Amino acid sequence: MKKSLLLIALFVVACMGVGLAQPTATYWQQQANYQIQVRLNDTTHSLDGTVSIQYINNSPDTLQFLWIHLWPNAYKNESTAFGEQTLLEGNLDFYFSKANEKGYINRMQFTANGLPATLKDHPTNIDIAQLQLPKPLLPGQQLQLQTPFHVQLPSLFSRSGQHKQFYAVSQWFPKIAMYDADGWHPMPYLSVGEYYSNFGNYDVHITLPDNYVVAATGDLQNAAEKAWLLKRKSAPIVNAPAKKELFKTGKQPEPFPVPASSRKMKTLHFVANNVVDFAWSADKRFIVKHDTCNMANRSIDVWNYVLPEDTERWQQSISFTKRSLRFYSQQLGTYPYPQVSVVASPGSEADGMEYPMITLLNVQTKNDAMLDQIIAHEVGHNWLQGILASNERNHAWMDEGMNSFIERKYMQSFYEADSRGSKVPADFMQVLQQLHVSRHQDVPIINTPDTVFPLVHYPAVYNKAADWMELLEKRIGKNNMQVLMQQYFQQWQFKHPSPQAFQQMAETVANTSLQDVFSLLYATGPLLQPVKKTTKVTGFFSLAYNDSVRYINLAPALGYNMYDKFQIGLTINNYNIPNNKFQFVLTPMFATGSKTLTGYGRIGYHWFGKGAIKRFELYSGFARFNTNSGIDSVGGSIYSGFSKIAPGIQLQLKPRNSLSTLQRTIDFRTFIISEQQLSIGSPPAPGDTIFYSRKGGSVTTIIPQLTFTWVQERKLYPWSVALQVQQVKDIVRSSITAKYFLNYDKTGKGIDLRLFAGKIFYLTEKTTTARNNNSRYHFTMHAPNGAQDYTYSSPFMDRNQSVGAAGRQISMRDGGFKYRSDFSAVVPGLKTNGVDYFDNWLIALNADIDIPNKFNPLSVLPIPTSLKIFADVGTSASPWTAGSNQQKFLYSIGIHLPLFKAIHLYYPVLQSAAFKEPNSVNDPFKAGGPNWWQKRLTFSIDIQALSPKVSGIKLL
Repeated sequence: MKKSLLLIALFVVACMGVGLAQPTATYWQQQANYQIQVRLNDTTHSLDGTVSIQYINNSPDTLQFLWIHLWPNAYKNESTAFGEQTLLEGNLDFYFSKANEKGYINRMQFTANGLPATLKDHPTNIDIAQLQLPKPLLPGQQLQLQTPFHVQLPSLFSRSGQHKQFYAVSQWFPKIAMYDADGWHPMPYLSVGEYYSNFGNYDVHITLPDNYVVAATGDLQNAAEKAWLLKRKSAPIVNAPAKKELFKTGKQPEPFPVPASSRKMKTLHFVANNVVDFAWSADKRFIVKHDTCNMANRSIDVWNYVLPEDTERWQQSISFTKRSLRFYSQQLGTYPYPQVSVVASPGSEADGMEYPMITLLNVQTKNDAMLDQIIAHEVGHNWLQGILASNERNHAWMDEGMNSFIERKYMQSFYEADSRGSKVPADFMQVLQQLHVSRHQDVPIINTPDTVFPLVHYPAVYNKAADWMELLEKRIGKNNMQVLMQQYFQQWQFKHPSPQAFQQMAETVANTSLQDVFSLLYATGPLLQPVKKTTKVTGFFSLAYNDSVRYINLAPALGYNMYDKFQIGLTINNYNIPNNKFQFVLTPMFATGSKTLTGYGRIGYHWFGKGAIKRFELYSGFARFNTNSGIDSVGGSIYSGFSKIAPGIQLQLKPRNSLSTLQRTIDFRTFIISEQQLSIGSPPAPGDTIFYSRKGGSVTTIIPQLTFTWVQERKLYPWSVALQVQQVKDIVRSSITAKYFLNYDKTGKGIDLRLFAGKIFYLTEKTTTARNNNSRYHFTMHAPNGAQDYTYSSPFMDRNQSVGAAGRQISMRDGGFKYRSDFSAVVPGLKTNGVDYFDNWLIALNADIDIPNKFNPLSVLPIPTSLKIFADVGTSASPWTAGSNQQKFLYSIGIHLPLFKAIHLYYPVLQSAAFKEPNSVNDPFKAGGPNWWQKRLTFSIDIQALSPKVSGIKLL
């Protein structure tokens, strides 16, 4: 019955004909036909060719010039729009690429109808040029352009380039920009942000070595080449010459080596009619899979070009390709072209990119469903943007969103269920979208990729746009939606539809105004009003989005310190995607050593503003652990520790623009810390020489703290500045901490610089007694130990510097020197003739320098291991006072070994003579003194480095 109703609906709409929002009599579009002859040099990775363009001016306007896209120039230097955008993506590969890895186009000499035509540079983009016509091009006239060109193909940083003689060749020839009723649309090439191109007919001849397999837009005209492809069932066998290995390098040989290029050349001829682009790919190792798909009384050639390393993953690829062709033809309209090709690209940026009749993709998984999904999506682009050629740069939702909508139907038709109920959903765009919405970082569906971050743009035009299409379907009904999509295709195929055209057609099919639905394309936030949620307990975590469930996550917790020993407990939190306004994490634990309850937690409530303050949060942190132990008068163990509550408010200021990576925050918190004391006592005479521990009273300290922070989170040369004012007991600590990272290669290695400058003000008279009473809160030139972490902000295994490895832990604060202080010294770390309380001013500079891999002796290990050199220099007030004999500048240089992101080992090798060896933290009674490694070795633990992230966005 439903099928009958659908057929009736289709018949009625078809009879309506012009009643639908089809192109009007005044609609026009330009046409550009290309004849190209090109030759590949696979030694220099370059192309030399000529192009002849027939440009037909169907507009009512007289054209004095044409805008030409020279998109290979996007790879010419790091200052192009493409280069700048890769940095916003957090990708440093192109920025740090070598000169021979970049690309460009040159050697062009345009003629227009046989007369010389001049290229004029675009004012800001080197991959766009203006072609000055020798004569105006009148309405209805056509123009014949000709030029030679040379292209240096880049490494595969984006869609076009080469990798070990695998060639993905796209956006590779001089191409006329779009001119429509809104005027010219010149646009630079972007990694994120696609195209808006003229329809045309392409006649392309490609000359290259005879043993390359070529996949391309269009229909191959060489019968002998087709016959050769059909026999290409395996990759060629390459017998590498035997070599005697003098040194074992540990480098594995290539499992599928690239064969040498044939000296014999061949020329392949491709013809493609009514397409918006022409792309091709070539490799000498391709395995060719072929079948045919019959539809509408036509046989369509279905080609898959698979690399040898992908054969196992791509076993079902040809059937997936055929199935997607049939499905999209049913959903929209019959596939009009003679062939479709799916190419397996190597692990590179070429994957997942579509062109007319050909798509390149790479799937690093053995999951058939994922391969099926990606093939369907990319093949589907032949309809959405290939045939329905909307302005994808400005309206990406009309191709990515609509295509994702149909792709969802495809997956629902052939697979039992999607993964929305799992803890880690397969559709990661959904995770990002919900995370952005909950943080008020999302953008409207209609957005342009040059004005927003890539990680914000993608979820909006893929996932949110597909959600919007489902909302539209729910509004007008499934039958009407299918009618709408099929009529949309029939009326606008091989044309350039706009959002307004789609809205008019939808309202005609639905016979009602849909302005309320279409207005959501311009809105931020969720598409639907939130529903009341129920609470569900789940193990560990859940990244799945469910609009009706609020998850409480439970996970086992394990802790350790020298006094509580192992602590076993449970972490309870509600950190979900989307983020809740009220968030908490509670970790109660039982300490097996002290037999007491320990733990930590944090609660917070945030909301968002519309003015200068983007985000407000009221929060409080709390913790309780033991930090010391002793033996009482009856031989039992007693413990002392701390309890902390730290309420605060944090304000996050609004970014200055949508592409700003600068975060500005104001944080005011108050540490309320209660410290249990242990005192030393002795029993009555005659045993008064035997000392024991007993519990004393507790001391409460209140420390208000105000911090202004600027954090530049860009991937290239990030920096941060923190201004902090803190009042504790009788002093006010004011400081500035500035950090700057100087990248020197694409792997993230570089020089980490840190500058600290601090000044202490006394609220009482600065007497010796006052200085001694406040010494715990003074600045330190060295990295503070556990006892000097008076706000208990860093986790310490041993806060009292006991004998053994745990007592060597430090934290990064103040002067930041990596040596640890002497437990017994009145003034930490300096010889007695250089006493300095560090309670006036202190300045220090710290550098942490990555050793490049080629000089790193640890780079030969199977697990990549970094090695760094640290260098610290600092000074303070006392050496500069009259009569002081102190060394004015202190320094320390040594080795830094980072492990597992969070653990850092330090060993000072060279340091100022003023430093004493920290022997007292070792066993002073050990015969021969402490071991060499015990004298200076320290380590730190950075828990924040383990904070979970989704695509670089911290969840906690």
